[in-house]
Amino acid sequence: MKKINPPIRDIQYVTGNILSKFKSNPNFKKTHLDRAKLIIKADEKLAWGQELINHQSIYEQYAKAKELFQCEPMDSVASVSKNIMKDLYDEDLKYAENLREDLYALSPRVCPICEKSWGYDDQTLDHILPKTKFPQFAITPLNLVVTCNVCNKKKNANYGKNINEGVMHPYFTCMNLAIMLECVLKITHSDIETTIQLKNRGILLEEGIDCSEESYQRLVFFFEQYKLGERYSILARQSLQNIIDMYTDYELKTQFELIEDIIDENGKTQLYTNDINTIFFRKIVLISMEKQQHDIELYDKFIDLINQRKTEIKEIGIIESDF
Repeated sequence: MKKINPPIRDIQYVTGNILSKFKSNPNFKKTHLDRAKLIIKADEKLAWGQELINHQSIYEQYAKAKELFQCEPMDSVASVSKNIMKDLYDEDLKYAENLREDLYALSPRVCPICEKSWGYDDQTLDHILPKTKFPQFAITPLNLVVTCNVCNKKKNANYGKNINEGVMHPYFTCMNLAIMLECVLKITHSDIETTIQLKNRGILLEEGIDCSEESYQRLVFFFEQYKLGERYSILARQSLQNIIDMYTDYELKTQFELIEDIIDENGKTQLYTNDINTIFFRKIVLISMEKQQHDIELYDKFIDLINQRKTEIKEIGIIESDF
């Protein structure tokens, strides 16, 4: 997970722009006009805007202490129901000029959660604490983080409810996830299965990574919350396939020669950053293959997969030549 800078704009900017738009535009459609009147009334009589500012201060305090689970779910804010607060986010956040664009710009290269490079139309805003349970943070910029569509959907309304499930927040948490992962290779009846998983806490401590029991449990919750193991395992299998494809251009090697090649390839594959990207997955698969070099069955299966791929390529070539 990548730590990113928190937004410059705060809840006061958001409520100020929304209230200004509501007060200056009497030509809304009825449902919109009713919501505008309700918000203006709540602000004038119950200090709705100030209450949201107070909640923002509480949020920031808990987030810095990694204790967002302490925030209490609410049904309304200054008499404004959570459904109305949801509508404000869905339909009226646009009045906070450039807010969405500014939040997107905080992570210009990758999703801060899974570290995947942005794809076309891939950026969304995710509520760290879901707006369905925490209307007091529905339009609070500190609670809005740019993520990819997959991370947003995987997380859904899931959030940490105790100290061992404390939410990992990209504005407040710095974590080098890459050094905490390992790849395990396992033979299935017709393939080699790749599994990316968290190293156990004992291994992390042996490697000099400071990791309390509490922080490790939060890490496990984060990893499972976004289904990162499943997603990373697919990418690791793609990297294994690329390694298999690389060997289809060579004469068949003995198992011993293949192991030597893998060790050599692992040594040549350098990680220049701790980003979780294509090079990272290639490296972590090669490391696993080197560690499992004494697994004769694994390398027999690896050779089988190389031969199968050679046959596939040959058959494709024959078909193409017929055209």
